[in-house]
Amino acid sequence: MLINGDARNTMSRIVSLHLPAWDPDTYGTEGLEPHAHGLNLVVAAQQPVEMRIRNDSQFPADPAADWVPYQSTLENWNLGAPAPGSIARVYVQFRDEAGNISLTQADSIVYCQPDRDGNGRLEVPDIQTFASRWRATVGSPDYSPFLDMDGDGDIDTVDVMMVARDFGSTCE
Repeated sequence: MLINGDARNTMSRIVSLHLPAWDPDTYGTEGLEPHAHGLNLVVAAQQPVEMRIRNDSQFPADPAADWVPYQSTLENWNLGAPAPGSIARVYVQFRDEAGNISLTQADSIVYCQPDRDGNGRLEVPDIQTFASRWRATVGSPDYSPFLDMDGDGDIDTVDVMMVARDFGSTCE
């Protein structure tokens, strides 16, 4: 599993997940190398049909809970509310047609403040970017998921407050 293509940090709580699954019976294991984070990408004996994803490692004990159809890429995953400079983690499990559940896979990324101009500091121009897109919603030309901090489909007071809370912070 990779968050934002294995990026080291992110300035958005909304990320993309690459969720590779590997069927060793079909494809073999020759040339398979561990991921840089030490993750084993051989996740199940059969191709997965379902997956479940969380921001913590506590999957429900109920084996029927939280399963969704498998996708190799998931856009717009919300990391929740990590503090600036903290490590956000995402966990995934896969399940095949026979009901076999893979080992838990994980990746992590450092969440930085929402710096919109890319200078590593959250300053007035960054907040002005939010103001210029005020009340934009999914589908409107001014909407940007990069500015929708809570991932709810609009740029509103909640998003501005999330940015204002981190004002003056830096990310290197």
